[in-house]
Amino acid sequence: MESMFDNLLSSVDAVVYSIYFPLPTSDQISFLQEISTLILSDLNQYLNEYIWQKDPFELRIAKNESDPSYPFLHGKTRFGDCIDDEWFIVFLLRQISLKYKETVISVSDNDGEFLLIEAAKQLPSWLDPSNSENRVFIYQNELHIIPLPKTPAEIFNIPAGKLSIDKAVELIHNDNINTKANVNIQLAALEKSNEFPQKIQQNIHRARCHIPRKIAHALYLNPQLVAPAVEAFYTRDPIALKACQKMENFTPSTSITVTVKFTKTLYAQAISQQFHPPKPFKLPASNSKKFKAAELGMKLCLISGA
Repeated sequence: MESMFDNLLSSVDAVVYSIYFPLPTSDQISFLQEISTLILSDLNQYLNEYIWQKDPFELRIAKNESDPSYPFLHGKTRFGDCIDDEWFIVFLLRQISLKYKETVISVSDNDGEFLLIEAAKQLPSWLDPSNSENRVFIYQNELHIIPLPKTPAEIFNIPAGKLSIDKAVELIHNDNINTKANVNIQLAALEKSNEFPQKIQQNIHRARCHIPRKIAHALYLNPQLVAPAVEAFYTRDPIALKACQKMENFTPSTSITVTVKFTKTLYAQAISQQFHPPKPFKLPASNSKKFKAAELGMKLCLISGA
């Protein structure tokens, strides 16, 4: 079990999410372990073929001794240049909230409450970054915003200052307090997540690559490996490339031409940079029909084959 929010957004371009369940009085950790397994099983229909830019969707048990006063499920995913990963996660969280109707879910990124940013033109005048902490949640597939008290009587139920997570979850569950955001806010805030699951396939790009047989086999078994391969090339440094002069692990002479699955973001990164082939690679002439597959394959296996 990990401590809550340890350096949550220390990495650039990360989305963090927390799922709060009504818990049994005993065996709370066992309950969360079982429920996280069930959730991932439920979501496998979407996760199975998805290629992540950096980190996959994850669920871990987190606990903070002060707020909230109970353990919950938490995850953090770095998405780098692929903003679609972030919106796919919002879609996944909404699916969770549909099945587990008593769950209250928070999600934010380096910019804070990015769902509110999407709906900025629709928000009430009182809501801004200074007072939105622990007031914005996903509940039963919809966006909920805990309001500020409007009358002295409401102050007894809705604190005017910073809300604890404990109190916020309690308020979301309170049927006597209207926290559901209006339809215009809902549409604006959740619009990009509504593009899923259809967008999963729309984001896929398949390209021919001439790569060593062992790398082709590895990508066939685990298509997700294309992401770290592209990142290694895209962020390469001279020290890493020095080892590529030998290509001892995956010799280009064993290469075959196969179709590799990329996301559109990964493919754009792979083809965006010009690169002169190291000695082990002998590329066809640039006007050859085989050139693109050979060049792209070289980029994929440069670091992995070092």
